[in-house]
Amino acid sequence: MIPNRLLFSALCLATLVFPQALKSQTHLTVESLVLNTYSQTADFTLMLQSKDLDWKVAGNGKSKADLILITASLDKRGDVLVWSRKSLTITSDIEDAVKLAMANTRLSAKVKIPTKTNKVRFLVQSANDREIGAFEVDRKAIYAAAAPGLPPLPCRTHGKCYP
Repeated sequence: MIPNRLLFSALCLATLVFPQALKSQTHLTVESLVLNTYSQTADFTLMLQSKDLDWKVAGNGKSKADLILITASLDKRGDVLVWSRKSLTITSDIEDAVKLAMANTRLSAKVKIPTKTNKVRFLVQSANDREIGAFEVDRKAIYAAAAPGLPPLPCRTHGKCYP
C-alpha cells in the first residue's frame, strides 16, 4: 500500500507537469514579480479570487480558509526542475459568505529559478485537495522582471538568459 503523503505528492507533481490541469486559470493571477538574479529566485505576489475557497467561521466575526500553494519551475520539455509545497491559512474580517465570495486574497511565493527554467507554474488547492486555481508565467515575463542594476543570469549555452 502506498502511503497517503507519497500519493498526494505524486498527484501534486502530476498536476504540475500536465497542462490539462490548468483548467481554472482565471481564479489566480500574478500581481507582481521581482527576479533576483544573484539568488536565482523570484518573489511573486499572486491574487486569488476568493469565491471558490472553503471558508470556515473562525470566531470573533472572522473567517479562515486553509490552502496549499504548489510551485514548480519547468524546463522547455515541461520537466520539473524544482518544486515546493506550502500550507497556508488565510483569514478575513468578514463572516458574510456573499462578501467573502467577492473578495480577493493576496498570496506571496518565493520561487527558485534554475538556469534552465522555461516557465513557472502555480497551483492552489484547498486543504481537501480540490483544485482552486492554476497559473503559468513564462521565461520572458520572469526575466523582464529582473531587479534593476543586477547583472543578467548566466546561461551555460548562450551567454545571457535575457531574451
